[in-house]
Amino acid sequence: HIYTYTATFVAVFSMVGYAIHVQYRGEKHDLNFDTDDLTVGQVKDAIEQNLSVPKSAQQIICAGRKWVGIAFSDDTPVADAARGKCKEVMGVKSLTLMLTPMGGAIVDKTPELAKIEEEVSQIRKELDSLTTSSSPEMFSKGEKLVIDLMSKASIKLDDLQLVGAERDRKKAMLREIEQMEEELLKLKAAAKST
Repeated sequence: HIYTYTATFVAVFSMVGYAIHVQYRGEKHDLNFDTDDLTVGQVKDAIEQNLSVPKSAQQIICAGRKWVGIAFSDDTPVADAARGKCKEVMGVKSLTLMLTPMGGAIVDKTPELAKIEEEVSQIRKELDSLTTSSSPEMFSKGEKLVIDLMSKASIKLDDLQLVGAERDRKKAMLREIEQMEEELLKLKAAAKST
């Protein structure tokens, strides 16, 4: 048992990196980094990816100081930018930041994406209801409906300017629509051969 405790003890005390706590829209978001050489640019990239706030619209505040200007460029080490405000616990540096959007509020696209996700689900249901055993008129009618719904959803997605996790959701929905287009083409070929 002594050996097990020793291994655990060494593992706990050999941890390094940063635990960045970002306050945004009344919620705390934790970003963890496994490096001691963390830069302001890496933090901004992580915020863009995880919170969907574009780097160009981020205003970061640490202990009352805004991280703007030459002193806080993307290649500035976080240790320098934080100016001694990091708390270190077992090798992990902890820092709390406040994020506010520059130039006004960032428009949350989550409700819009959720609505389009519902539309994509409806397209899936319509596509799944198409059968090659339907009459040619019924199949054609269902095919036109699915094509129309896919076109509308694709256009809505193409019109959205997103970053980070929201952009990843958008890409996933576009891939799903492309997959459904391929399925529709296979169904149409099967319907013609019957």
